[in-house]
Amino acid sequence: MTYAQTDEEAAELATLQGRYTEWRLWRAGGGSWMATRCDLTDAQKTVGMSPTLMEPTRRALASELAAQALTEIHLSMGSPCTVEAARTHLRDRLPCCPAASPPKQAP
Repeated sequence: MTYAQTDEEAAELATLQGRYTEWRLWRAGGGSWMATRCDLTDAQKTVGMSPTLMEPTRRALASELAAQALTEIHLSMGSPCTVEAARTHLRDRLPCCPAASPPKQAP
């Protein structure tokens, strides 16, 4: 059985695509929300970034894309943030690496 995407889901997918332009997003035949990209560096792979994501819901895919994006930003700042740490940061609002920590106040 092939999954039939609704107009609302297509709009949600388009919104996500506009936010995460480096990813190619689609709905799989079974209904999973998918994303892929082929430009990951070895450093990005080392910290847990994935070239393909498969999630059961739009919300789960959006959360994973946000974690991947945060990891990429922190890595570009020279901070060794992992995707797992970024997920925790986004979920619990706890610093995931030095780049996400608030600056120290001078005495």
